[in-house]
Amino acid sequence: MATYDVDKIPFYILELFKQSYITQSDERLLELFFKKDVTQDDLDEFLSKWDIEEEGSERALVLSHFMKLHPELKYPQYVEPRLNGILKYFKFKNLVLLSHFKKICTAIKKENIDIMILKGGALKHCNPEWPRPMCDIDILIPEKDYQKALNIAYDLGYKSTPYEHSVDLFEPNLDIDLLDVHHKLDIEAKNGDTLYKDFFNRASCETVFNVEGIYVPCPEDMMFILLTNLTKNMARNTRVMIILQSIIDSMFLINMKPDFDWEIFWKTGVYTETELQLSIAIRFINEYAPVKLPTFFDKDFYYKSILFLYDDVIEE
Repeated sequence: MATYDVDKIPFYILELFKQSYITQSDERLLELFFKKDVTQDDLDEFLSKWDIEEEGSERALVLSHFMKLHPELKYPQYVEPRLNGILKYFKFKNLVLLSHFKKICTAIKKENIDIMILKGGALKHCNPEWPRPMCDIDILIPEKDYQKALNIAYDLGYKSTPYEHSVDLFEPNLDIDLLDVHHKLDIEAKNGDTLYKDFFNRASCETVFNVEGIYVPCPEDMMFILLTNLTKNMARNTRVMIILQSIIDSMFLINMKPDFDWEIFWKTGVYTETELQLSIAIRFINEYAPVKLPTFFDKDFYYKSILFLYDDVIEE
């Protein structure tokens, strides 16, 4: 195995992620997306160097959301129908997931079992205008009620694929996962088995996708899950849409709460010893986002958590 200066490993990983996921075209797309007082000239200049066929649907989804945010701007005839088609596709696909979420969670709530929505589903609830592609909807059930909740889903005719922290629920006649039901937070970190209790304590109880009484994590906890998952996903060769979406989501979360409490975020990172993952994710986002996230983990954590990504990222 090659030898590396341990203090430089996080920066080596950061550069590797940047080269692996973000192209110059992506940088221009993000610059346009976040630009204040954007004009028709800005859009026209961008489109003169951007080919929707070459870039593909995942990157085009970001532009389709930009189109919704700025309805005053005009698009070429060959671009606008494609962007609208992408919006319709993901809206229809998400409606399938949301109908099963309502069916399963309504039945679980009737038994007075607490449910928390996580990850993309929570962000979709908080930002319904974002045409988010969701492979499934993640929910968290307290461990004491976990098997009872699963049995309710089984009685409704759903089947499952088990994993360490969760099961994927699916309907036998549908070739897609519908709900990812967790009894623990899958963050691959210390104290992840007990952290969910703090999440419930800080969450708000809301009506989510037409189901009353669903817990929604606070923005600080959503940011924590977003950034720990971002680093994990980048280490495991994820889709570029997840990366672009995470950058946009991070900006949405800090704008969602003017008094965003970074102290909650920081304490959760220390409690779970995820400082390395969080610091790399923050540095990555700060390369492309207009509002810079605080880099308060940089000094104190390298030697206790430096090996988290070593086998996945550092070449042998």
